[in-house]
Amino acid sequence: KEKKIILYPLQYSEIDDYILDAIASTNEEYQWWLRLHPRKIEAKEHIEEILRARNLLGTSMVEIDKATSYPLPQILKNAYVHLSGASGSIIEAAQSGVLSLVLDEIGTVYYKDIISAGAAISMIDKSADLLLAAIRNVELKKNRVEERITTYNYKKIIERFL
Repeated sequence: KEKKIILYPLQYSEIDDYILDAIASTNEEYQWWLRLHPRKIEAKEHIEEILRARNLLGTSMVEIDKATSYPLPQILKNAYVHLSGASGSIIEAAQSGVLSLVLDEIGTVYYKDIISAGAAISMIDKSADLLLAAIRNVELKKNRVEERITTYNYKKIIERFL
């Protein structure tokens, strides 16, 4: 509760360098919760090696175990911001009132309605500085989003996929 949780569900077994740079540049106000995909649990050791190489493992800035084992709705309830490439968790974040930063171009296509509604922001420029600026501006955006959206109707997205 004393830190703002940045939830980043990992869809793959890698973390982009700009994300690692952003984590390393984050002050003690934030904690990055790196959630392993249920089909990628075996990637934990590899992710830990990546974090260890950057001197990020074992710091108070990163949490993997709780992020992976706690139920996603419970984490979202306590998250400050949600980051994802194109995960379905963007829908769950919108339904929970948590702003998502969509990090991949394909995600901006899949979730254009959520972005248009103001429940997510496209962040396809791969830059630690831009990402951190967006994270720091979440509070301003959240206040505007809460005025317009409490939950997002995911049915439109499912209909588009079908």
